[in-house]
Amino acid sequence: MRLYEISCNEEQWCVKGNRDDGYTLVNRTTLDSYSISGDVIGIEQISDDTFLVYRRTMRDEWQINRVKLSDGKVVREYHHEFQHFNFLTEDIIIFNKDSIHGGTLYSISKNCEMDTMNHMVHDDSGIHDASCVSNRKITLLYDKEDSDYPSLLLVDDKPRNAYRSEEYLQVFFDPNSLQPLSPVYSTLRNQYLTLTESYTLKDIMQEENHYLSIIDNFLYNLYNLYLEDNRKTAEELFSMLETKED
Repeated sequence: MRLYEISCNEEQWCVKGNRDDGYTLVNRTTLDSYSISGDVIGIEQISDDTFLVYRRTMRDEWQINRVKLSDGKVVREYHHEFQHFNFLTEDIIIFNKDSIHGGTLYSISKNCEMDTMNHMVHDDSGIHDASCVSNRKITLLYDKEDSDYPSLLLVDDKPRNAYRSEEYLQVFFDPNSLQPLSPVYSTLRNQYLTLTESYTLKDIMQEENHYLSIIDNFLYNLYNLYLEDNRKTAEELFSMLETKED
């Protein structure tokens, strides 16, 4: 698995050290030496003088740094702290994939983050999916057990109005384009729904939230009906008592 080992061009670099003591990288041409300290799990060379460094910072906290080793200096070009990470493609890393508020993509080639994972439903606007999705789980599916990159992403989206029920929209996404694949399955309707240009994932999610809102209002009123206090007041009971005596 990538970033779980030390990987570099051995003709360019000599690597010494271990996870307990840290690592030293020596440029074989310039003989410049660079120290990579901390609880380093993996190092991967991505260009002649640039590396990704995967560290453990606390018990359940981790970080990936992109560093450039040049002129005897270690220059950090990118930094991200996370709880989980996966490679989607050779170029794309996803951090905290199941977090509706924190799912982040990072492009190694462009050295930049992308917010695409938070706009998988609202892909045509700047609206955050948290406005219509309360919970999201992403499962990475692989053609082979030893594959480095998934062939499909299975996304289970829980509509915003499903907080009192376990209803989901289930949809496959292409890991390269991050576009949804038809059909979409609705557990609420027990139905497969076909995506078209005029019937998008956003349209389906809006329908789900609308239907769930109607159901929730019905259950709320029904529940309150059974909880209604139907006792009579003392005056009402006493008036009946007087009527009976008459």
